[in-house]
Amino acid sequence: MGDIVNDYLEARAAFATASKKVDDLAGKAQAVASALARERGNFMFSNSGAMPMEVGLNPRHKSMNAHDWPSADQIQDALREWHETKSRMTDMWMGIPTDIQGGLQPPLK
Repeated sequence: MGDIVNDYLEARAAFATASKKVDDLAGKAQAVASALARERGNFMFSNSGAMPMEVGLNPRHKSMNAHDWPSADQIQDALREWHETKSRMTDMWMGIPTDIQGGLQPPLK
C-alpha cells in the first residue's frame, strides 16, 4: 500500500507545482494587462526596443523584462502539464482504497 500512497503524494506534489507555474503566468499577464489598462503612458517592456525617454525616466514607470514574457507555446506547455498532472493525481487517488483515503489530503482542485 505504501507504493500507491507515495505515488499519489508525488502526483499531488507535481500537480501543485504545475498549478503554481500557471498561477505565475497568469500573474504576469494580469500585471501587464493592468498596467496597459490603467497606466499605459508609464508602461514599457525592458529589453525590447526603444521607448520615449520620458517613460523610462518617469519614477512611476512600470516595466516587465521582455525576456520574462511567456510565449503562447510556453503557456500552452504549462497548461498541458497542468492537465496531465491533474489527471495523474486523480487517477492515483481513485486507486487508493477508501479506508486509506481518509488519512490523506484529497486531490487539489
